[in-house]
Amino acid sequence: MPADTTVQVLALETLENGTERARVSGAGTEGLSLKFLSALARTPGPLTLTRETTARGVSYLRASSTALDKNAPLAVVVHGTGYNAGVWIPALEEWHDLATERGAGFEVAALEWTGHGRSRRCRERARASARPRDAALSAGPPRGSASDEIECEVHVAAGGASTMSTTFGPPSNARHVATMKKIAEAVARGLEPPLPDVSGKYDGRLLVLDDANHNIIQEDAEWTATFVDASLARMSENLDS
Repeated sequence: MPADTTVQVLALETLENGTERARVSGAGTEGLSLKFLSALARTPGPLTLTRETTARGVSYLRASSTALDKNAPLAVVVHGTGYNAGVWIPALEEWHDLATERGAGFEVAALEWTGHGRSRRCRERARASARPRDAALSAGPPRGSASDEIECEVHVAAGGASTMSTTFGPPSNARHVATMKKIAEAVARGLEPPLPDVSGKYDGRLLVLDDANHNIIQEDAEWTATFVDASLARMSENLDS
């Protein structure tokens, strides 16, 4: 395979003998060993990825730096429904690079929800309940709900090109942003825009990335890492002040 061959990685898998392989398209074959794709991958540097499982069967990826500061806090990240912790890997690599530039420690646990990835399956299927989440969004946060009681900082971002999660009528990107703005007004705390070095525009306390859909983590790993890194830096500043 020529050095300038462009391929798309479809999936990563570990064989019974421990060999890691990648299924790819565009190279004329599938099942190439990862060592043949090394020229296509970023230099991994000191970031270490390990998979761990809790006693209750919850699987997660732990990403850490070999130069980890023992005082560095553990950040927990979660995936959206239907996905797994792997969607965070590109963003974790970008985020690690940002932290390394500052000489900061880095440790993250990417959780896999029950029934997702390698976490244990749900013991029983939840009963249908007339979509209570949608009803709650339409009605707004109830009196005395946890969103009125949140004390930690919460920063909210949304893709301006998405048509998901609307509560104001037929799907459209404008209605999606309006819905996310309503959520941000209910839960966002401590965010005084703008966050440094983070692209996008603010609509109240909601940061909108115009060209992104609702899968920002997968669509733009670099932006995701910058947003998370800047958010944590702002939180640390506010805690120290």
